[in-house]
Amino acid sequence: MNDLISVWKQSMHRDRTMRDRHQIPNVFLTGAIRSGKSTAVNAALKLLQPRRIGGFRTVRSSTDIPEALGAVYIVPANGEAALDKDHLVGIRWGNNKFTAYAEAFETGGCEILAATPPDADIIVMDELGVMEQNSPSFCTAVLRLLDGKLPVLGVIKPQASPLLDAIRAHGKSKVIELTEGNRDSLPDIIASLMQK
Repeated sequence: MNDLISVWKQSMHRDRTMRDRHQIPNVFLTGAIRSGKSTAVNAALKLLQPRRIGGFRTVRSSTDIPEALGAVYIVPANGEAALDKDHLVGIRWGNNKFTAYAEAFETGGCEILAATPPDADIIVMDELGVMEQNSPSFCTAVLRLLDGKLPVLGVIKPQASPLLDAIRAHGKSKVIELTEGNRDSLPDIIASLMQK
């Protein structure tokens, strides 16, 4: 965790020098569960029309595990899904319970972030929450990408954690809460913020 805080402090120092460079911000959506955050990201990507994207998405899938509601995997944002053990980040159970597998972020998650194409136009991070907090290499990779040249379009849960708090505090991040009132206009807003 001290490494994560150190990386965050370094990025905050760099952020002070970057704020006036008119760079495209990293845009993160937040809001209630199933409010349409991922839908808004997909709609914004259609407007932005990136040639190539990097980053990840989390996807739900059925599972053969008795009493489990489903499995959650981290997959490349470009759609090349690998629903295997290295990418299984968690199992959903009844009563809002979840079993997280930190090692999947450390292996599959870090592999996906490192494989961002050099000619990508944007990095997608859909979605970041509290499961990642026990995955220091993954958290560090996320924060380093926020300092990079490529803009990030992501989704974060409206919860507190060292990673989520660092994303909110990052000088290049703009966090927008998705509400019923802005849901329909949000893709256009995101596109206007992230256009070159």
